[in-house]
Amino acid sequence: MSGGPGAPEIVDLHAHLLPEEWLTTVSRDPDAYGLAAVGGDDGAWMLVRPDTGEEFALPRSFWSVPDRLAWMRERGIARQLAAPPTFALFYDLPRPQACAVARLFNETVAAVAKAAGDAFIPAATVPLGWPDAAVAELEHAVEVLGLPIVYVGSKVRDADLDDPELRPFLRRAAELGVAVQIHPAQHLADPRLRRYFFENLIGNPMETAVAAGKLIAAGVLDELPDLRIALVHGGGVLPYLAGRLDHGYRHVPLARHSRDRPSSYLGRFLYDTITHDPRALEYLVRTVGPERLVAGTDAPYAMGDDDPLGTLAAAGLDPRRLAATADRFVTAPA
Repeated sequence: MSGGPGAPEIVDLHAHLLPEEWLTTVSRDPDAYGLAAVGGDDGAWMLVRPDTGEEFALPRSFWSVPDRLAWMRERGIARQLAAPPTFALFYDLPRPQACAVARLFNETVAAVAKAAGDAFIPAATVPLGWPDAAVAELEHAVEVLGLPIVYVGSKVRDADLDDPELRPFLRRAAELGVAVQIHPAQHLADPRLRRYFFENLIGNPMETAVAAGKLIAAGVLDELPDLRIALVHGGGVLPYLAGRLDHGYRHVPLARHSRDRPSSYLGRFLYDTITHDPRALEYLVRTVGPERLVAGTDAPYAMGDDDPLGTLAAAGLDPRRLAATADRFVTAPA
C-alpha cells in the first residue's frame, strides 16, 4: 500500500457510504420508507425490501464513519465522496417512500459530513422515478442542505437518462450548477451476464457507456451546455468506443443526432481512475487528458481500488492535480 504519513493527499470522488442514522431511522419506521433494516450482533445491518424480498447486506465498512476515516488515512485520502450504494437509490418505490428515502439520506449524509469536518463530500440522491419530486428534492439538497453533487443511477425504471421526462431534472441541475455523477445500475445484466459476476465485470462498464452515449446522441449535452457530469470506472467502455461511435456518426444516418461527432463530447465528462489496468488508464489519459481525471476508489466494494496512490504513481498522475480538478468540479461556478 502506498499511503502513510506524508503521502500526497487524494480527493476520492467515487465512494459509497450509508449513514448509520439512515439505517436506524429506517429500522424504526419501515412503513414510512418501504424498507426494513435490521442490525446484527456482529455490527452488520441487513436491509430488506418487503415488496420484492430483496436483501442487502451492509457490513461495517458501509456505514461506520470511524472505520472509514481510518481506512482513508492509511491510503493518503484527504477527502472522499459520500454517495449512497446504488442499490439504495430505490427509484421504483412508491412515491411517498421514494421521497422519504431520498430526503433521509440527504439529511443524514449532510450531518455526517458536517461532523467529520472536511473529510467527506456529501452527495445528494433524488427520487428520480418521480421526476417532479426529483427536482424538488434536488433544490432542497442544494439550496437548503448545501450538498455540492448529486448521484444518479444510469437508468430509471425503464427510462434512460436521455428520456424527455428526465430533462427537467437535468436542466435544473445545470441551472443550479450542481455536479452530477452517473453510476451504473446493472440494468444490462441480462441472463447471459448473471454468471461469473459478469453483471458487474461486463455489465457495469457497458451500462455507463450506454448512459453517457445516449446523453450525447440525444443532444442533451448540446441542449444543456452547463451540465457537468462525472463518469465512474474510467467512463466504462465509452472512451474505447469513441472511434466506433464516430464512424457510425459519419456513415450511418441513424447514428447522427448530436451536433458534432461523439468523440468531441468526451471532454464534457470527468472520469475516475478505476480501470484496473495501467494500460487502460494510460489510454484514458491520452484520450481525454489528465485534466479530465479524478481519483476514485469505489470504497468499500471489492471491485474498488485499495491502493489509489499506487495507481496514480504507476500512471504518472499527480494526486494534487487530480484533487484540484475534483474540488473545482464540486464547487458550483460563480
